[in-house]
Amino acid sequence: MTTDAVNLRFTKIFNTEDKFVTSDTSNRSRKPKNVWQVVVAISTLFTFLVTATTFVVVSGLNSHSKDSNNYGGPIWSAMELYSKATGENSYNDLQEIVHFVFSDMGGMWGYRELVPRMDIILFYRPQQAQQDRLKYNSLLQKQLPDRMKTYPLSNPWWAGNASNMNATSCVCPNGDALEYVQILYDEGDAINRVSVVFHEYYHVLQKYYCYEYAYIQTNGPPGPYVLMWLLEGSAATLEQLYVTYWLQNHSLYVDRLFNSTDGVVVTMAKAVQDGTYMFQNRRLESHNGAMENYVASSAAFLYLMYRKGGSSYLKYISTDFVLNSTCILTSPTMDDHFKREFELWNTLSDFYSDVDGFFTDASMNHVDLLRPSTDSITNLFKHNTLCSDTCDLSRNGVCDQSCIFGSDCTDCGPTAIPSNWPVTLNDVYKYTN
Repeated sequence: MTTDAVNLRFTKIFNTEDKFVTSDTSNRSRKPKNVWQVVVAISTLFTFLVTATTFVVVSGLNSHSKDSNNYGGPIWSAMELYSKATGENSYNDLQEIVHFVFSDMGGMWGYRELVPRMDIILFYRPQQAQQDRLKYNSLLQKQLPDRMKTYPLSNPWWAGNASNMNATSCVCPNGDALEYVQILYDEGDAINRVSVVFHEYYHVLQKYYCYEYAYIQTNGPPGPYVLMWLLEGSAATLEQLYVTYWLQNHSLYVDRLFNSTDGVVVTMAKAVQDGTYMFQNRRLESHNGAMENYVASSAAFLYLMYRKGGSSYLKYISTDFVLNSTCILTSPTMDDHFKREFELWNTLSDFYSDVDGFFTDASMNHVDLLRPSTDSITNLFKHNTLCSDTCDLSRNGVCDQSCIFGSDCTDCGPTAIPSNWPVTLNDVYKYTN
């Protein structure tokens, strides 16, 4: 198996389509430029991708004056256009997922947003969607408000061009001033609609606490170091634990971290043991490396958590490490910061050698060593309230009953969380390539 084959397999396992992209039209190498300048791996600046949401649709979709005020930021949805045209509502589950997951995470960890405004744009995936759906991508592109007209159709990730087979979910910059979240409707994996939304909102928290908050507090950027595998690995791991918490009894649920056939741990062990992947050689500190290898980043994150205490360390590394801004990397070098924070290794190279050694000897017993306990997952995600301002009518001074899943929290206050997963997931479409 070649390294490219391993990377392809990694993509198939997670299939989150999460991408970090740049607004610099002279450089298409996915090295972001302006959105999150602290996120630098060695000398690579990248734009950290984030998410946010609300319930607005474009032109004939609910496109009232909320776009020009300080209310919640809208969702612009090709699925909603399709629903308006056909009366078919089953594809609206992605909007409901966005509202619920953001409000759930907001209730747990505090609702945070991008500035100056958050928009989330929902497209059908050009590589996968039923052909009669793709015209609604093009229609949505034409109906976006004027402030969005600079969205570059030529950018390789943009799905407004319905024929763009490279389109991908991302949190994307539009010039220097505007960020948006693009999520492509996953017709082949209903559970993945949930995990990718969690993944992107977790990046919102990382961005806020690991950069923007620090910048405000210190009147200057924090240290110039970031570990991409730690940022991406934590988001990719936690999205799967979140799915396990809410949906492990769903008929489509698959444990993508620990299943014995092609889970993260087993796949990583096979790649290391057959010599097609070694952490020491790849390191995953750079933007491209970690972005292309969610499985490798997740495996490194799981190993770090295991060495630092396993289940007892899950809550700290998932929440306190971020919410207390410990993730701000201010030491003189990455090695210094890693040693100061995690203590067990003098250098990152020492850590990578340990990871390689672990997976070289890995068996099914090693899968269980890295697995957080059910109690620790429950303790991480269990709480009582939903709270976000993702509804288009939020923050207008009136508690709007049409805002679902606690998405008008400023006006209504927190809403009690349901005991069971509340969104009906649309059936998957059995597409063919």
